[in-house]
Amino acid sequence: MPRIEELPDDFDASLDISEPSKPSQTTQPPKLSSASIPTSSPTHNGTTDPSPNPHNTTPALPPSFTSPAKDRPLDDFLADLNRHPLFMTSLDESDGKGGVNVELEGLKALAYEGTPEEVAANFKEQGNEMFQERRWRDAREFYDRGLVVLVDTRRKREGKERKRDKEDNDGGLVNGEAELLGMDYQQGNPTTQLHLEETLLINRAACNFELQNHRMVTRDTLAALALNPQNLKAHYRLSLALLSLSKIPEAREAVHHGLTVSPANKPLQTLRDKISARATELETHQRAAHDRQTRLAAEKHALRLALHSRGILVRHTSTPPPLPPSSQTSSPPELTLSDPLSPTSTLSIPALILYPLVSQTDFIAALPTNTTLGDHLSYILPPPWNDDPEVGGGEYGDVGAVRCLMRTGSGGLVQVGKKVSVEGVLDSRGKEEGKVVEVLDGVLQVIVVPRGRVEGWVEEYKRKVGKTP
Repeated sequence: MPRIEELPDDFDASLDISEPSKPSQTTQPPKLSSASIPTSSPTHNGTTDPSPNPHNTTPALPPSFTSPAKDRPLDDFLADLNRHPLFMTSLDESDGKGGVNVELEGLKALAYEGTPEEVAANFKEQGNEMFQERRWRDAREFYDRGLVVLVDTRRKREGKERKRDKEDNDGGLVNGEAELLGMDYQQGNPTTQLHLEETLLINRAACNFELQNHRMVTRDTLAALALNPQNLKAHYRLSLALLSLSKIPEAREAVHHGLTVSPANKPLQTLRDKISARATELETHQRAAHDRQTRLAAEKHALRLALHSRGILVRHTSTPPPLPPSSQTSSPPELTLSDPLSPTSTLSIPALILYPLVSQTDFIAALPTNTTLGDHLSYILPPPWNDDPEVGGGEYGDVGAVRCLMRTGSGGLVQVGKKVSVEGVLDSRGKEEGKVVEVLDGVLQVIVVPRGRVEGWVEEYKRKVGKTP
C-alpha cells in the first residue's frame, strides 16, 4: 500500500519527482539537525544555560548546584553536596540557611513507616545485626529507638501524660518524635507490642552487660520482669549482673525466683553454683581482712606498751629528716618488736648515723635497743671514705677515735657513752627535760664527730641554734 509523507518546508522544489532517483553507491546516514541535539548555549560568564529544552529529557539540576561559579565558591558547593543524604560524609541536619534538611528528614520518616510493632521490629532486627557483629553500642542504639516507639505508644494507649524530655533509655529519640514523624498510635496489636517491648529490654540488657554497665542491666531486666515475670532470660541476666556487682544476697534471690519458674533450667542452676562459690570467696576475703585489721591493731597496741614501759618518747614532725639512698624502700622505716604481739620482746629502731664534718651518712634499718652504739660503730668504722684526704682524712679509723652525740627534745645536745645500751640512752624516766633524747619521725639520729674536734663542732652548733649542751 502506498505511503504518503509530508515534505518539509525546506525541501528542494526543483527536484523532479516524476523522474526516478538515481541509485547511490553507498547509503549515507541521515543527517540530524542541530535542533534534535540537546545543547546548552554558553552564557556571558562561560557557564552553560540550564534552560530546559523541549527536546531534552535530561533532568535539570537543583538551583543550588547550577549557580554561577563566580557567585558560588567551591567550598559552599561541597557543603551543599554534603547535605544530600546520598553524598553525606558527616551528618548535617540543617539546610545551611537556618532550616531543616528536608531530604534527611524524609529518610528519617521512612524508618517510621508502618504500625508501631513493625517499626520497632525493624529496629530490633537492625540491633540484632549489630549485636552479631559485636558492635554493642550501635546495637543498643537501635534497641533504644525501638523501645521509644513502643513505650510512647503504650503510654498513649494507657492515657498517661507523656513527658516531653528525653526517654530514660541511654540515648534515644525524644518522646513523641515518632508521632511527629507520622506514627499512628491506634494501629497494631497491643499484645504483640508488649511482647516486643519485653524482647527489646532483654536485648538491650545483653548489650549493657557486654559494656559492663551492670546497673543498667538490672534496670532493663527488672522492667522486662514487670511485663512478664516468667521471662527466664530476664531472671538469668538480672542474677548475672547482680553477681558482677558482688551483690550476693540480691543475686541469690534473683536466681531463686528464676528457678521457681523453671526448676530444671541448667544455666540458672550453674549460675546458682557460681553465686554460692563467689559468696564463699567473699566471706573468706572479708574474714582475712578482718583478721589482718585485728592483728594490726594488736601489734600497734603492743608497740605502744613497749615504748611506754621503756620510757622512750617518739615525736613526729612536719619535716622528717632525709634518708640516704641506700635506705629508700617501698615502706617508711618503723619501730618493730621481735615478737610483734609481745611488748617485752626486743625493740628495734631505725638509726641514722650522721658525720656532719664530712657530710656523710650511714643508715641502720633496725638497731636493737638492748645493744650499744659501740657494738654497731665497731663494724661501721672505718668507713670507705676514711682514707680519702679530701673527705675523712683518717679521723674515723675506729670506735675510740670518735665521740657520739644526740639531739634532745629541746634542741640541745648530749654526749652519750658508746658502752651504754640504746635503751638506757633513750629512757626518759628520771631525767631533766633538757637531757631527754627523742626518736624523731621514727628514726634515731646519732652524730659522730672525731674525738679531737668535738669542742669546736659543739661551739659551732651552739652559735647556729643558740643552745648549750
